[in-house]
Amino acid sequence: MEFVSLERVTPAVGLLRVVRPQSRNALNWQAQNEFVSVIREASEDRQIKVLLITGSGRSFLSGGDLIELNDFSQREDGLRLSTMMGDGLAYMRATGLLSLAVINGYARGGGAEVALWCSQRWMAADADIAFVHSRLGLAPGWGGGNQLAELVGAGRAADLLASARVVSADEAGRIGLAEHVFAQEELLDRALEYAEGWANATVGERRLPAGGSQPDARMRRKQLKERVEFLRLWDREERREKFRQFAE
Repeated sequence: MEFVSLERVTPAVGLLRVVRPQSRNALNWQAQNEFVSVIREASEDRQIKVLLITGSGRSFLSGGDLIELNDFSQREDGLRLSTMMGDGLAYMRATGLLSLAVINGYARGGGAEVALWCSQRWMAADADIAFVHSRLGLAPGWGGGNQLAELVGAGRAADLLASARVVSADEAGRIGLAEHVFAQEELLDRALEYAEGWANATVGERRLPAGGSQPDARMRRKQLKERVEFLRLWDREERREKFRQFAE
């Protein structure tokens, strides 16, 4: 694959890495396809107990590639965008695979949503995260809005979504958005050490439950309701104009 790799660090620990540093690891259509393919490969491989997700360089993920998406403005394009990634992330959660978002830097929009679908979020001390959807005339499209409310509470989630403000690693740790914060140079090693510990705690092909990792019918209904709102906003001229401004 060109933009997304899966490395078997140990037989039981996988490392998914997005490699599009020229766009801060934004996911174009090809990268989204590759991301979902790797997610499914890791989820269906019963030897893999823990999957780490990270980005290349000093960026985690910055969501969909807005420059490419500017050329895909129809409702069916929005449906494709929300369904492919949203369903792929929900599938990962449903398999019981423990996943760690290793947030090594800049995380924005859909990239922040990817982190929320993971079982835990580990951040570099100089990393930050922001839910910038409202600046683009959108709401979360990959199911991240409800995930955020589950983590930090409905009131704080509403504030983060409406303001689109940048949350530092220190604040993320304080409000429950990140479980661990480490210096950049030790983040990945610490996460790998933790992952190996989890993997060694399993027996045979069994996976440990990861703090409510199995999405129930209620959460799935909320995700689909969120998708309807995303599509309503995707279809608006205001959203198209904001994308055009970004592309220019």
